[in-house]
Order: sequence, then structure tokens, then C-alpha cells
Amino acid sequence: MAVSHIDFAIATGLFLVFIGILFGYVVSYLVNYRNMAETSELRGVASDLFNTFFTGKGVPSNWEEQGLTPVKIGLMDKLYLIVINVTEKDGSYRDNVVINGTIDYDSSCSRNVLNNTVRLYNSSNFQIPFKLYNQTFCDGSYLKRADIVFNVSLEPYQSEFFFLYFSSQKSIEAPNYSLDFPLVEINYSFQTFPVQELQMIAVDKLKALRNLSYEEVLQTVPKGYEFGVEIS
Repeated sequence: MAVSHIDFAIATGLFLVFIGILFGYVVSYLVNYRNMAETSELRGVASDLFNTFFTGKGVPSNWEEQGLTPVKIGLMDKLYLIVINVTEKDGSYRDNVVINGTIDYDSSCSRNVLNNTVRLYNSSNFQIPFKLYNQTFCDGSYLKRADIVFNVSLEPYQSEFFFLYFSSQKSIEAPNYSLDFPLVEINYSFQTFPVQELQMIAVDKLKALRNLSYEEVLQTVPKGYEFGVEIS
């Protein structure tokens, strides 16, 4: 009988240890599940807010020009890129020579290019001074076609890529380059590639967002969300 009591005590102790371990696992699982559920909910909220602001132009698409609270705030707009390739042709070193080329910015006159927004960068992402001339316009300041001149330095037979960006953003100021170009170089090839369409956060829309109150912004996002916005 004594042995039976000892066996019972040992079995009871092992059972209690097992229950304790099992309880610990259950509690840990419930805590982790709650944390995962909260994390999942926060990710969903963040995704909804991101989609509200950063997946389109908003409703209406030109809400920043209306002076009214939009149905949906969108901060994105189109940015356009033309890649230019310049190649030295006769095996000579070209030190800061002037080159010229013709660019078709918007041949269909889709009002994609405002004259002031054009910027030129080299392959190292440095902005390159330039001048546009022989410009033709679709209407107003919307550019259709123009010649461009800028300086380059090239090794013999070297090819260099340049990147010409432009958009329809109205609040972009024209660059203020002070340039005096001498005679244009002739021993090079100037090649342009088709216009690429990119996405960017629109300066005009960001500025318009600052004119809306917190309550007006809150009206445009999914119900039940509250958040802070800081634009400096």
C-alpha cells in the first residue's frame, strides 16, 4: 500500500508539471496570437492609408487645383524620362565641348511637359546645366519639341548617358543657369530613347495637402482611422 501511495504522489507530481508546462504554452500562444492579430491589424491600417495617399492622383485627379476637400487624397503624379546617349565618333578627347540635339517631349500634345520642369542629369546623378531653344509648344507653356545644348567631356569613342526628366507640375520653378555656349561640337552622335513614364510624389499635391485641416484629411480615409500628419 505504501508503494501505491508513493507511485500516486509521483504520478500526481508529473501530472501537475505537465499541466503547468501545457498552461505556459497556452498562455504564450494566446499572447503571441494577440500580438500577431494586433500587428496584422496595424499592417492592414498602414496598407489602407498608404493606398489612399500613394497609389494615384486622388479623386478628382486635379483636386489640388480645386480649393475644395477631395473625395480621395492622392499624392502621386506622372514623371517622364528620356534617356540620351552621346558618343564621341572620331577617336579624339573632347574636353567640355558643347553638343546639341533635338528632343520630342510630347509629340501627341498630351500636356505632359511644362517648360519649367525640364531637368538634365548625368550617369552620376549630377544635375547638368543646359539651354533649350527652337521650342515649339502644344499650348501655353506645355512643351512639344525643342533643341537642347549642354557641355560634355568624352574620351575617344566613349559613350555617355544622360537622363532628361520633366513633368506637368505647375509649381516647379525654371532653373537659373548662366551659360555662354561657344561653337557646337560636330564629331559625336546624339541618340534619344522613347519616353518612359514613372511615378512621383507631386509637389503641387503636397503643397495643397498643407492647406487642408486634419478633419478634412480624416474625411478622405477609411472610417475609424486616426493618425498624425506632419509636413515640414
